[in-house]
Parts: sequence; structure tokens; C-alpha cells
Amino acid sequence: MLQKRKILLLGGTGAMGVYLAPKLVDMGYQVFVTSRKDRVAKIKNLHYIQGNAHDLEFVQNVLKGHYDAIVDFMVYTTEEFSRRYECLLEATEHYLFLSSYRVYANNEGVPIKEDFPLSTTNPYGATKHMIERILTDLYVSDNEWNITILRLK
Repeated sequence: MLQKRKILLLGGTGAMGVYLAPKLVDMGYQVFVTSRKDRVAKIKNLHYIQGNAHDLEFVQNVLKGHYDAIVDFMVYTTEEFSRRYECLLEATEHYLFLSSYRVYANNEGVPIKEDFPLSTTNPYGATKHMIERILTDLYVSDNEWNITILRLK
């Protein structure tokens, strides 16, 4: 019997993760979601892992079960991400980082382009951009990692 592919959602109980998790289960995946609260899954193949994903020791324990993909919804400080990206990348075949359009300065009503000025006043956007840079530099310097950055509005 083939083993189901495993996906980990870090910070996956928020506005997007609550919709993504059941869709992935419907597609045939086993889905594991970190949550600070104790949760009971109401559908088969959805598993909640209680703990704080900002706690590096907790994350390292969760990552002992290798995953086919990790979807990372977390909001990290740059220092926090720098301490954990290696273990995240080593624990998966494909790492997806959820970023934000807020990496760019305010351009309301205009389609965003890669050459727009970066935000310097929005701490959330600036941090997401720094993490994007870490991941992009890793990908460019060592093409061994399968990394996707999704920039959402």
C-alpha cells in the first residue's frame, strides 16, 4: 500500500490555513497543522500538533517526521528565521513560504511590480522581505533546495 504524502502547515489555523488544510485532505494528503490551542480534527487525515511554532525546540521535534511539503504561514523575526531555516529545508521536499504584498511601499490601486520600492516603514513587510531575501539567496547559491515564495495580498 502506498503511503500518503504528508504536508505540514506551520501556523495553519489562521485565515488561510483553515481553508487550505481540508482542501489538501480532499486531494489525498495527510495534513499536519501546528496550533497553540488544543484542537480535535473533525476529518480523517487532518492532524493537529499542539505547541508554539515560535519555539524552536517544538519545531525541531515536529520536523523529525519528514514532510513532502511544508507550507509556512508564520510571521518570524529575521533572527528567528535565520535560526530555523536549515532545519525547515532539511525536513521537506518542498518549502513554501507565505509572504505579503506589503514588502513593497504603498502603491494603492496600482498593480504591483517587482521593481517597486520596498517598504521601509511597515515592519511586517520589511521582515517578510528579509526572509524572502534569505530564501532567494539560498536558492541562488545552492540550487539543492526546492523553495517557493508566495506573495499574497
